[in-house]
Amino acid sequence: MAAVNVTQCIGFLNEVADFLDKYKVQLQAKKYDPTDDIATARAAATALSKLDSDQEKLKTDLANKTTAVNAACDGGYMDGSDALTTAISKLGSRSVEAKEGTRIRKSLRGRGPNNGGDNTPPTPPNP
Repeated sequence: MAAVNVTQCIGFLNEVADFLDKYKVQLQAKKYDPTDDIATARAAATALSKLDSDQEKLKTDLANKTTAVNAACDGGYMDGSDALTTAISKLGSRSVEAKEGTRIRKSLRGRGPNNGGDNTPPTPPNP
């Protein structure tokens, strides 16, 4: 089967149904009653249209969820980072406890949102 998109397939099914309906009398005279095939083609086009609509809605919902997840991650990271900065400053930046807090932040450096770091992988050595 040739690759066709959903719109083309729906159009094809409707054209088949229209064609069979247009020549129904002639086809019946040749011992082929296309009534069931007409109904099947129309039902398939309707079902495909509904499925496509549902899929497009899911794509939109997914894009919206992705945006929400990214925003929540950014906000959560910033809130956590702000809290860590406050705690480190209260504990004294040179204290053992503050150094532990600093290690937490360093463990994520280059991976958090808005990190400002360079996430480019290192250049491989020359052969």
